Amino acid sequence: SATANGGKLMLTIKLLNGEKVVKIIPIKTQLTAIDVQFLPEGGNLIEGLPCKIAVKATNTSGFGQNISGKVVDNNGAEILDFETTYLGMGFFGLTPEPGKTYTAKVKMTDGAEKSFALPIAQKSGYQLAVNNIDTTKVAVKVLISADLLNQRELYVVGQHNGNVYFSTKVNTAKQVSTLVVPKNEFPSGIVQLTLFANNLPVSERIIFVHNSSNQIDLSLSNIKSAYAKKEKVDFKINALNNNKPTQGSFSIAITNADIIAPDLDNESNILTGLLLNADVIGYIEKPNHYFLNNSVETRTQLDNLMLTQGWRKIDWKEISNSDLPAPIFSAERGMSISGTVTGRGKKPVANGKITLLSSTKGNFVATTATDEKGHFSFDDSVFGDSLRFVIQASTKEDKKDLNVQLDKVPNQLVTINKNTGDVEVNVNNAIINYLKESNDYFEDQFKKGFLNRTNQLKTVTITQKRITKEDSAAVNSANLNGRGRANAIVTSQDLVHSTSLAQYFAQGRVMGVAISKEEDTYNQPLLTKYRPADLLNPKAQPVMAVALDGFVLRDFSLDNIDVADVESIEVLTDVSYGAIYGVDGYFGVIVITTKQGRGKKMSEIYAPGLVTFMPKGYDTPRKFYSPTYEVKAEDKPDLRTTIYWNPDVITDSNGNATVNYYNANQAGTYRIVIEGIDADGNLARKIHTYKVN
Repeated sequence: SATANGGKLMLTIKLLNGEKVVKIIPIKTQLTAIDVQFLPEGGNLIEGLPCKIAVKATNTSGFGQNISGKVVDNNGAEILDFETTYLGMGFFGLTPEPGKTYTAKVKMTDGAEKSFALPIAQKSGYQLAVNNIDTTKVAVKVLISADLLNQRELYVVGQHNGNVYFSTKVNTAKQVSTLVVPKNEFPSGIVQLTLFANNLPVSERIIFVHNSSNQIDLSLSNIKSAYAKKEKVDFKINALNNNKPTQGSFSIAITNADIIAPDLDNESNILTGLLLNADVIGYIEKPNHYFLNNSVETRTQLDNLMLTQGWRKIDWKEISNSDLPAPIFSAERGMSISGTVTGRGKKPVANGKITLLSSTKGNFVATTATDEKGHFSFDDSVFGDSLRFVIQASTKEDKKDLNVQLDKVPNQLVTINKNTGDVEVNVNNAIINYLKESNDYFEDQFKKGFLNRTNQLKTVTITQKRITKEDSAAVNSANLNGRGRANAIVTSQDLVHSTSLAQYFAQGRVMGVAISKEEDTYNQPLLTKYRPADLLNPKAQPVMAVALDGFVLRDFSLDNIDVADVESIEVLTDVSYGAIYGVDGYFGVIVITTKQGRGKKMSEIYAPGLVTFMPKGYDTPRKFYSPTYEVKAEDKPDLRTTIYWNPDVITDSNGNATVNYYNANQAGTYRIVIEGIDADGNLARKIHTYKVN
């Protein structure tokens, strides 16, 4: 499919096993059209007040495109010439005259000229003008129309992340007032300056502040400028904040920069992610360019970014009306399992008993109670991934005919990728050196026997196979004796012509098992129970236990299970088989294994008052492998491109941490990147390089 702004190519690849893989490749357009925006500083143009007008020009791929042009008034008179200087961004100054309108005539890349109307100037108002080029202070000018002098109380408020760091009253007796704000008043990041008139916002501007006082200074000691291949590197990291040691958590990655060449301007890191991208809407081209140095030129380019993409960041009217959208994802303070319990008529069950069980990796049991709205929660839970839990609910009178509905976290919305400008269509050409070295590395691993090759074999047809009792049982059987170790096994094929499990066993197809016609404690005549065989006097025999997918259930009705959802049933009547279940298995156990992954909710398969689910837990962290050559340097090549990686280097009370590893067998410039944060939220980023000869 294709549009004027580009398109996409969709490929479907069918693998040998029949699985289909869909790949979407973006197609970048070659159109020369350019979109240009003109954005007045502070929000509006005011007649008679000088204003800085920012310019932002982008091409059809979303990248900045430098342009040039001129501004003319409604009489056709040329007022000024302008041009953008970096990534299609720049600015020019204009003082609108009363009654006049202005048009920008821009030269396109193909030589054509296109006109853009500038915003219409208001008759009167307030204007914020900010000079943020100085490294130590911010110069703020407040401009007032003559008819508004001494009319309202004016305040300039500076805030960062919702916290007010600066506030001052403005003299309204003159048209121009100048304020000087020290930058050390603000933390690093985006600061919003707002001009309030009688507590109503009338003009605002965002700026970016570099403040070294809340950034961690990292230094490396005991490190050389050059090393040999496979030589051991052992150095110390020292972290200081305001010349005082600080404890923090840091990640360190070391790569061969000659093979994995970094894109310095476009590199994403902790500073671009937390200080810039988090507060500026839309795609930011080459975000790390603004952090590489603190020159006047770079500060001007960053200020142009604030004047364009950061223009009028917050709508104060929505805030004053308290018309804010509810957050879809609440702040995570830990893992929790919660839900609501209802009875007949969907009436909430108050003071109900809730039991959380898991036996996937050891036995785990926790209990709680529902509130007056039937809601329950197991807070501050910590569990790993791939754990299965069962929640049993009952009333305070021990009634279990209830419905349990678990709270669900909404899925992440899939929206248009704002970073499509970074999409690399021909990835192979872009990282050809890395792909070659990576291929050589894996070939070496195959030769050493660390990795296994997978070869597709020809199809082999099995004409006959002896079906054993173990084969009949479900592969995912939770039988504690082991799969297939039972007195009798009922498969899904055996149940094809049965309408219910109760009907199947009532026909006497399994020796040693009968069905009780008794009613349960809830006066439910359909409830069926197992008993060992004594058909002449079934009431004299104790009830067998039922284990559903590994969990022993009580007061359980077979009619609550759909026959189509059963994969196998293993009947344990001998004491030798039931002993492993303890007291529950004294009179025998019926082990039922349901079919998994058929799209049916487990809450629809289980009995009322019972829910089984498998939430996403914490993943087990993997440790990066780094070889050692302490005894003898091996002659075999070491072709690693990533030399060392550790996501959690902790500095001690003196701000120190030690790192050691061995270089690879590849010469080049090795690049050390360290990023992190301390307990006070101060950020750190350090890059160091050395040579391997």
